[in-house]
Amino acid sequence: MSQALVERIRRARESRVTVEVAGSGERQFTVRRPTDAEAVELREQVEVFGIVCRYTVGWSLTELDVIPGGDAQPVTFSAELFREWAADHPEVWRPLFDAVLDGYSRHRERAGSDAKN
Repeated sequence: MSQALVERIRRARESRVTVEVAGSGERQFTVRRPTDAEAVELREQVEVFGIVCRYTVGWSLTELDVIPGGDAQPVTFSAELFREWAADHPEVWRPLFDAVLDGYSRHRERAGSDAKN
């Protein structure tokens, strides 16, 4: 039961973002906003690619998007596969990075509004 609740908490911090992928058009990714504790770490060291890899938790890519000559079947997301693919796709780094930070900013704004009420 507790693991299921952990997963629900994590999913509640997720949002979808559409990004233009070179040669594939617009594709959707799922990012997770950082927790307050994780945000402290982010302030200490901002490294775009590492943050993108840490907080991107899903996608809507096909094998053809991932490798030349692949088929049109959806590819199951894995952190390792994403990291390997994203290393050659810098066009997705900034939009995904911005989505992660925007998610955290919205969270802090809501927390501030809740505290005032």
